[in-house]
Amino acid sequence: MRLDKDAIHPLVKQPTEVSMASRDAIIAAYHEKISALTGVFQKSHDLWNPPVPVTVYYYSDNGGRLDDTAPKEIQRFLNDSANAVSALSGIAPPRIEQANTPAQAWVQGGFDLAQTTRHGLSGVGNVTFLNCAPRIDERGQEGNVSNKGEPVYVGVLPNGHVVSANSRYNFTFFRDAIENGEMEVFAAAVQPDGTQFRSRDTFPMHSVLLANQLTQNIDKWKPEMSIEERRELLAATGYVDLDAPLTAEDIPALKQFSVAHIDVHGNIKLNTRTSELDPDVVAQLKDEPFKIQINGQTLDARFTDRMFDRAEGEAGFSVGSSGRDWQGAANHDGFIELSIIGGDAAEAFAIEAGQFKKPIELTIPGITTTNDNVDGGPRPVLQRGHDSGGALEAHA
Repeated sequence: MRLDKDAIHPLVKQPTEVSMASRDAIIAAYHEKISALTGVFQKSHDLWNPPVPVTVYYYSDNGGRLDDTAPKEIQRFLNDSANAVSALSGIAPPRIEQANTPAQAWVQGGFDLAQTTRHGLSGVGNVTFLNCAPRIDERGQEGNVSNKGEPVYVGVLPNGHVVSANSRYNFTFFRDAIENGEMEVFAAAVQPDGTQFRSRDTFPMHSVLLANQLTQNIDKWKPEMSIEERRELLAATGYVDLDAPLTAEDIPALKQFSVAHIDVHGNIKLNTRTSELDPDVVAQLKDEPFKIQINGQTLDARFTDRMFDRAEGEAGFSVGSSGRDWQGAANHDGFIELSIIGGDAAEAFAIEAGQFKKPIELTIPGITTTNDNVDGGPRPVLQRGHDSGGALEAHA
């Protein structure tokens, strides 16, 4: 069965924007379509299934200490949007996976976006959207009666995975790819105002409609696309502005040894890669313990090649499993992790969820770089320092 593009409703064939008004028009057309099917089902309608199954991953910063109905509202709008767009386009709806990230934790949200898209078995057929806008630029602006927020951005990774987010801050862990010319990210015509609950009111329709537009152009969606081919794919969606790319300078850069993510085991994943460490100094640190201090808590630690080279209860740094990209395991340049064997590093250092609303920066003499690696440059120089007892120190 071939896709009949002439039968696709004009509202979803090539939209020029995503707004609450366009969303409502799509839903109204959907209701009109299904109202004709009242009573006895009169006509079967076979949906076109693309040769590559499409999945939408929708992440929103609704994780918190208290139960909240917001994720349920978002899920309902995602399902309703998928049903409407599918009915009007004749294309099978995408599979939808929804997950929460910590509230307003844009650093961890950006890490999650990169970790789940830059490395995978396949990129084509996957669309991931992250809602986690700190609205830092909009804070304190009186008279913002429309609740205007940050723009929505869309990009395509070399592996074909399409990523989208509602803040330039969310692309912190893609900054290197943008700076190296491996990836481009563009603004999309998604309504920026009219509601402070855009994760319910506009982003579900954007995520579903983006997946539908890509499916309509499945012949252009393939792995190992050139930059030009990826631009052509995004241009086919109709509402991605190729004249407004993000630059590396537009994206905030974290200082080295910032906390990027804390996993369920309490392991603290940092934003520093193994290639950013001087191997000569690291070799010395493997034999000489040093002290780590975060939130006033101090622990002895050491650097090891593998996490489980350390004994029960011993804290330290090692290369973790995070940080791979589309080049695969053979080119693994992983992020450093701070962990306690058989324990919980985040708990030991009294790091609470509320702290993730701002970057948590660690200053670690003996490991910390003097080059923040913001604007490139040579390999960072590692500093070494000792306390009065001769042990290396680390402070936050």
